Amino acid sequence: MPNERQLATLIWLGVFALLILLHPKGRAGVRNIAARVANLKIIIPIVALLVYLGVLVFVGWRVKWWTIDLTTDTVFWFFGSALVLLFNIDRVSKTERFFRQVVLGTVGVTALTEFFVNDLFVFSLPVELLLMPVLSVLVMISVLAGHEPRFRSVKRLVDSVLALVGISLVVYIGVRVVSGWDAIDKVDFALPLWLMIGVLPFIYVVSLYSNYERAFKWIDFEQNGGPSRWRAKLALVLRLHGQLRDISGFTMFWGKEIAATSTFREAWRVADKFRASWRERQRAEADKQDRLRRYAGVDGVDNEGRRLDQREFEETKAALQALATAQMGWYRNQGGRYRPELLEILESRFEHYGLPKNHGIELYVADDGQSWWAWRRTVTGWCFAIGAAGPPPDEWLFDGPHPPKRFPGQDKRWRHWGAGAKNW
Repeated sequence: MPNERQLATLIWLGVFALLILLHPKGRAGVRNIAARVANLKIIIPIVALLVYLGVLVFVGWRVKWWTIDLTTDTVFWFFGSALVLLFNIDRVSKTERFFRQVVLGTVGVTALTEFFVNDLFVFSLPVELLLMPVLSVLVMISVLAGHEPRFRSVKRLVDSVLALVGISLVVYIGVRVVSGWDAIDKVDFALPLWLMIGVLPFIYVVSLYSNYERAFKWIDFEQNGGPSRWRAKLALVLRLHGQLRDISGFTMFWGKEIAATSTFREAWRVADKFRASWRERQRAEADKQDRLRRYAGVDGVDNEGRRLDQREFEETKAALQALATAQMGWYRNQGGRYRPELLEILESRFEHYGLPKNHGIELYVADDGQSWWAWRRTVTGWCFAIGAAGPPPDEWLFDGPHPPKRFPGQDKRWRHWGAGAKNW
């Protein structure tokens, strides 16, 4: 039987579902979601996961790690942990040491959250029904306030309340564990631990299949069939031998390269070349991230005159260049004028480049629409700017401790075509 917290969860889910179904747009959204879920590529993995979980439960029952009393906990674990892991399958190949992180997180956190909290720290049903929405609202307020600098005081207050609740919870659990360890059901305690560890091989296989399927599509895109296609796929499988992070980096370029080979040895060499190139790219990215961490807050320049602290440099330049590309297109296609309203049109996309919601980009366009410039100050205090003093493809770049004060060509610190703008 579900405990009071699980009952409260089911009741609130039922209330939300009813509210959604009572609203016409909500019903339309449910139909859209159902249509997307009714896809064999989604249904088959879910069914396979259910079957795999059934096998795990049977094995656990045979070795006395599972009893019929754990049915409700197992169902909640399936929907709360297993399905979440399955639907985030892309993270498996993109996250370094993903499985190690999951195992360590399971051993270190799940035992508390899944057992101590849900079994030892359960209130009466009325209290659970009240507590659940209150805590949910507080968490949402904290998350939303974190995106708005003017609400930082609200976030600090809410986080303090949540911290107080968390500390009280830890103290209460500690007392309960110390005083009643002998009475704790060890089988119940271990359930989420061995279920999570047991399901990881299934997640690996699904991720492996998904990544190879994506890679094979690039090969098929360049081939109409025949032995060369299968030869290329076999070489790729044998050379990468199940390394998820390597397979995830296979692109259309490499699909074209390996599909063009005429022998297995050539295909093997292309697969080997891809693997070396991809790993070098990963090393370069790791070095870049290490450099950002190492020089965070450090003033000064390197031997080439580039700033040591380059946080937000790449993100800022990418956003400004996207704005410049849009200005160029609008000038050519919309009456030969640069547009001041482009900032409002494009600002929702700046988060895609890694900038915060309040991106801080400022845009200036001349009254005659024949010149423009935009700038942003990074978290380091360093400023980047881009603009044009004439029709496309004219381009001026700037970087410095302070933003430009005038349009390109009117301020000597601007660099035409970027010549001398060292941090660009």
